[in-house]
Amino acid sequence: MKNPVAHKFDLFKHYEVDSAAGGAQSLFDLYFRSNVSVSPTLYESIEITVKDESPVMARDIAQAMIDETNLLVKNIKKQRLLEYINNSQKIIEFENRRIDSTNTKINELRTEYNIIDVASQAKYLSKKMMENKPLTETDKKLFEGLRNKNTELEKLWNASAGQMKTLGEFKDQNDKYLLDYFGDISFTNTVSKPTLPDKKFFPVRWLIVSISTMSAFALAALFFILSNKSVRKVD
Repeated sequence: MKNPVAHKFDLFKHYEVDSAAGGAQSLFDLYFRSNVSVSPTLYESIEITVKDESPVMARDIAQAMIDETNLLVKNIKKQRLLEYINNSQKIIEFENRRIDSTNTKINELRTEYNIIDVASQAKYLSKKMMENKPLTETDKKLFEGLRNKNTELEKLWNASAGQMKTLGEFKDQNDKYLLDYFGDISFTNTVSKPTLPDKKFFPVRWLIVSISTMSAFALAALFFILSNKSVRKVD
């Protein structure tokens, strides 16, 4: 996330780092680590702390870190989903070829023996034979097909039905992958949104005033001591 955030806010310039100079990246990384802290919490979340002279800049950098994290996770997720989609489409094409092959065998048998409706045609032949009516050549071919190929046809029909069911399941799963891939989903939950700080983190005003007062007092005392020594030497 560091590089996109640095580019977005031109942080090299903001931190007064000459990007063309040698070791610029290392110097920038040092500034960035000292100003931007990312650490885990006890509640399985991540805390982002940003220090900057500008409160607005600090808030915006913190928000950008969240946004870039979400974008990174989303892109990785999309890459994996695209792999799933490609694999899913390959297996769908494979299942389609299997179904086409099975249906071709079914159609060849039905065409060769003129089988249209097994139950109806079997009933027709049985009635005709019970009435001792002569069978035509077409009837004889149909009879041969129903007697010798009916079991094979049943297996092929069952196989085709199973393959169609499997294909439907693969298509449903592929649709879910596509929905996730093209959906705009956030992968980060912000417990506390970045806000403008109430006061500066550093330098602290009262600490500066105290140090300045103490320094002035120390210098005055030192000047007083040195002045006394000088007077004594003259006497």
